Amino acid sequence: MLTIELVKAAAQAEKIRLKALSRREARRAVMALVAAVFAVMAVVSLHGVAFILLDPQIGPLYAVLVLLGADIVIAIVFGVIASSSRPSKIEREAVLIRRQALGQAKQRLLSDLAMPVLGVVMPWPRSLFLLQFLLRALWPRRFRRRESVRLAERRVHRAA
Repeated sequence: MLTIELVKAAAQAEKIRLKALSRREARRAVMALVAAVFAVMAVVSLHGVAFILLDPQIGPLYAVLVLLGADIVIAIVFGVIASSSRPSKIEREAVLIRRQALGQAKQRLLSDLAMPVLGVVMPWPRSLFLLQFLLRALWPRRFRRRESVRLAERRVHRAA
């Protein structure tokens, strides 16, 4: 029963995360659209004014090149700003809850399903061997670290 509750908690945390993500992205899209409309209008007006001011001083060709360079720099700056998007605190917490719940569900499922079968079907020494094999398959890093510590302890005891 607890395994199902853990999976439900993980699903609910993922739902909350996706909802917060979609709200944030929708807000960003609307704001970017409004900003783009006003930016286009402002840039058109600014270009007209700048061209009128620069034309008598440097000529029409250089006036256009100056405006083009300024446009490229401004586009790069705003492109970098628009591309940065960090997950909110709610999204980070939901991901953490989902990971914890799924990890606990995985452990609970292993103990709920594998242990009774191992105890009934196999004699005790074989079930320990199979459990050790399953642990190595599911958590290789943790198991190997513990095993290496055990081997080191055995070497120390043999040497003494």
